[in-house]
Amino acid sequence: MEAMARPPPKIERRLAATQLVHPASGQVLDSGMAVFLTSPRTATGEDMAELHVHGAPAVVAAVLDGLQALASHTPMRMALPGEFTRRALAAGKMDLVQVEGLADLLAASSEAQRATALAAALGNHSATYTAWTEAAAHALAMAEAMVDFGEDEGLDAAALDAALDALRPTAADMASALAGARASMAIRDGARVALGGLPNAGKSSMLNVLAGRDAAIVDATPGTTRDALEVPLDLGGFPVVVADTAGVRASPESSIEAEGIRRAQAAWRDAAIRVLVVDDGGQAVDDALSALAPPLPQLVVLNKADTRAADASAAAAARIASRLPGVGLVEISCADQVGIDALEAELTAAVSAYFDDGDRGTGSSTSEGVVVTRARVRDHLRTAHDSLVRAFDARAEPDLVGEALRDAVAALGSITGVVDAEAVLDIVFAEFCIGK
Repeated sequence: MEAMARPPPKIERRLAATQLVHPASGQVLDSGMAVFLTSPRTATGEDMAELHVHGAPAVVAAVLDGLQALASHTPMRMALPGEFTRRALAAGKMDLVQVEGLADLLAASSEAQRATALAAALGNHSATYTAWTEAAAHALAMAEAMVDFGEDEGLDAAALDAALDALRPTAADMASALAGARASMAIRDGARVALGGLPNAGKSSMLNVLAGRDAAIVDATPGTTRDALEVPLDLGGFPVVVADTAGVRASPESSIEAEGIRRAQAAWRDAAIRVLVVDDGGQAVDDALSALAPPLPQLVVLNKADTRAADASAAAAARIASRLPGVGLVEISCADQVGIDALEAELTAAVSAYFDDGDRGTGSSTSEGVVVTRARVRDHLRTAHDSLVRAFDARAEPDLVGEALRDAVAALGSITGVVDAEAVLDIVFAEFCIGK
């Protein structure tokens, strides 16, 4: 600090205006702020210093060059990816759920992602996992006491039964979190929205309108789209990935088209939201649904309104409503930009309903606010829940109850990084930018 900050800060935790100079040449690099902080009241629990500089790339490069000049005779180096956060974890300043929340917060591109990631980074989810761990550990202590000291201390089965009964709300909360895991994980990765339909129904044009750019090639030649083209979007604050799929039909004209149809069917089947795009309300609807196979769409888009008279549009809409009662319907024209606001509103409503199903959207669920956004968390949570069920089923055998509860405690500990977390740390920190 003293080698580069002129003058250096004198009072701990108080920003001081200073000039930053190159330690070798003495050249002034920037006019900024400097502060020093002493352990243990720091992010990593270690002594720290901060230089606040202007963000221009040339300024940052010059300051880093000055720091590297110091490194030739000072024990100093560039931080590795995620190193500060990893040190915070090692010092007990954060747990693994908070670390992952911070990583997701740094990458958040929608309001739902920001809110969910911030809740994890602030420790809201960790508090619930800790409470669940403590509840399971309490029952485990009772089971082990029954095995080791039951006869000597006069402990009977009623005490263990009471401890297990007290765990049932915890198991129910875990089950609730697991039930919402698919939608919760989509908050992080984006809910899948598939556009399906016959060739030349206007799916690619619709994707381009939604994206606000020419993301997909549009041509009158049937079969222009061969593979699913995915575009990430923000709809009403929720992240989605919209897939423009190949046009489907019963008799493909080539093996390449047949493979495109197979992939379109797979995207349709796996999507959270399925949007059927048609350009008339007659046989095209049945042909498209037959080629796509179940499940049914949540929304039908009657495209190319600019090519139909008003009475023809009304008749087409009536036929679609009769064929698919209860399914949302909107008419648009990509060419004239008609109905696009209504389309976006319908899509947003469908996506919002998907995320909010069971109050899972931003963590206000019956599972005390836990939102499962990672596969590893889901897997550990499933192990913990299944272990509790094993304990309930074995309540007449204290030793088996103890074994099941030990598995539950270990699985919950692996979520927060308290137990057996080393194997996943490198994967977690690989997502971070240098030094964060």
